[in-house]
Amino acid sequence: MEHSLIFGEFAAIVFSFFIALSAVYYDDSVKKIGAYNTNALRIIIYFLGVLVVYTILFGSPIPGMAVTQFLFLGLSAAFGLVIGDLLFFSSLIYINAWLALLVSSPLVPIIVAVTGYFFLDESLSFYDILGITITLIGILIVLLEKPESVEKSKEPVSFFGIFIVTLSAFGQAASFILAKYGMFWNGDGNTTPVNPFAAALARTFVGMVIIWLMVSMQGRVGKVFKSIQPKASRKPLLLGAVFCTISLILSLVSLSHTKAAISSTLMSLMPIMVIPIVYFKNGEKVSPRGILGTVISIIGVAVLMLF
Repeated sequence: MEHSLIFGEFAAIVFSFFIALSAVYYDDSVKKIGAYNTNALRIIIYFLGVLVVYTILFGSPIPGMAVTQFLFLGLSAAFGLVIGDLLFFSSLIYINAWLALLVSSPLVPIIVAVTGYFFLDESLSFYDILGITITLIGILIVLLEKPESVEKSKEPVSFFGIFIVTLSAFGQAASFILAKYGMFWNGDGNTTPVNPFAAALARTFVGMVIIWLMVSMQGRVGKVFKSIQPKASRKPLLLGAVFCTISLILSLVSLSHTKAAISSTLMSLMPIMVIPIVYFKNGEKVSPRGILGTVISIIGVAVLMLF
């Protein structure tokens, strides 16, 4: 296997670790300032973080790319950072986070694999399909273990909530495809790729503009910034956003070096990565099912990276 493919897959695995870290801190942030305020404020930190990194690395805050590439990357941001995230958070009104992840984690890679075949001309080998299948089985084993709060709940499952989170998965899958298409196509037959850092800067900029237009139209700008007046609310938001900014860059690095289906599968390892994080951070015990699912996922990752 080419070294660039292994690098892309490794970037996706590291992405999963950082997105899991961000999820743990975002959970604290949401409890302190709410999901709406967290979502609006984190995109600013994303943009500023990527802007600083890009300027340091390339000496200019303005990324170079064709207009068509910027448009596709902007659409990717709209489907992923705005629509996909908004639908996912909205689904949590009707279903719990456990069920939302159970639906979306395996669904996104499957949608990406199918759409990638038609729109990116990316075919999967037997070992690609085997590795993806084994990895997703391991993730499902971990997710199928209901949290204690879900076990005790007697509320019926909301099919409307499942429908919304399914739409969220389609939004995230569309974001993957559009991001890769935007990085490699500029409309005149030239396939010169956009640097992943430049792509991340374009996506976070468009995402920030759209989200804050929505915040402004709803007249909630003052309320959003007022939510972080207590100093205790700032640390989890900042840490979550910093870790997520790193993961955003890594996701585009991965997409630029390997197949979208493989990349999205490895990025879905977040439920696996959360296990050691909450163990060391909160002292939560790891169940035998969690260990089994982790081992199976590792086997799937090994198949993807070695064959």
